[in-house]
Amino acid sequence: MAKKRKTPKQLAKALAPKEIHEPNPEGPEAELRDLMKQHVALTRRRVGILHSFGLKDDGSFYNRKAQKDQPGRGIKVGDEIPCEVPGVARTSAYNLVLDCDAELRKLEQRIGAALKGSELWKVLLSKVFGCGELTAAYLIYMIDFTVCTKVSQLQQFCGIAVDHRHGTGRLARPVKGEKLPYCTELRTRLWQTFNLGMWMHSAGIDSKYLRIWRDTMNRLQHSERVNLAKNEWVPFGKDKWQKGAKAFIRATGWHKAADVFIEDVYIVGRTLAGLPVWPSYYAAKLGYEHGGKICVNEPRLLTIDQALEMVGDVGSKPLAEAAE
Repeated sequence: MAKKRKTPKQLAKALAPKEIHEPNPEGPEAELRDLMKQHVALTRRRVGILHSFGLKDDGSFYNRKAQKDQPGRGIKVGDEIPCEVPGVARTSAYNLVLDCDAELRKLEQRIGAALKGSELWKVLLSKVFGCGELTAAYLIYMIDFTVCTKVSQLQQFCGIAVDHRHGTGRLARPVKGEKLPYCTELRTRLWQTFNLGMWMHSAGIDSKYLRIWRDTMNRLQHSERVNLAKNEWVPFGKDKWQKGAKAFIRATGWHKAADVFIEDVYIVGRTLAGLPVWPSYYAAKLGYEHGGKICVNEPRLLTIDQALEMVGDVGSKPLAEAAE
């Protein structure tokens, strides 16, 4: 059988010189920091191009909606504002986005190789069902365990804590003129981990965080605050029903699971850094911690074995086996 000949494009790609990357002499952790700096900068550049030219990820165009009234132009809030950028410029911009995607794929391959030198990845994150290499790399790169003394500080930094600044009882949101109290990249990666990496592949699978998610949803479905038949629910502190009960149940479920996940990352990360571990607010309030042990509300230096015992099994197993 005759061997299939390569096309000119395939031949040029095969003959192209391979890029040589010099590893950081300071070790794999320093190499991972360098790669993540490049990844964050390139991701922000890609998103900036998409927003500036009114592009979607698939290359199609969209028109923005007015955020405020513009009487001089006859535009009201919610009206679509046609993009005045020429189509040729949009096409060129989308080519830049594709170039960014190609560079990001190369970076992610190198990040996966450098991640193998991280203790937090080897001990905990590699075992978590649904947590990919990129999310783990963002957690390792962006979290400073010396600054996040308590788990509540880390949860706030990740954007999954209630906003106490305005007393709304909801997650923190951007407010004009105020600095964000959380890291947008981490919040986005956590959403992707739980909703895309974990939930979309959860059929027939059980894990620690999926169990918390499902239990929370089941409890809320039978709550007096929720009417699933009408898809309505009552927010905390209010007596009026509003639409979106299914979305509220799902969001509350994954946020509860993410709270526990971040607490586990806090326990293992602080232990690996040789720093004392504080119990969570709820453990101190109830008097119990992981495993039903009596909680002592003071920092403790743990061994890695003690930390992993507190965290428990974070891997996955068949749902039928878990039911037994």
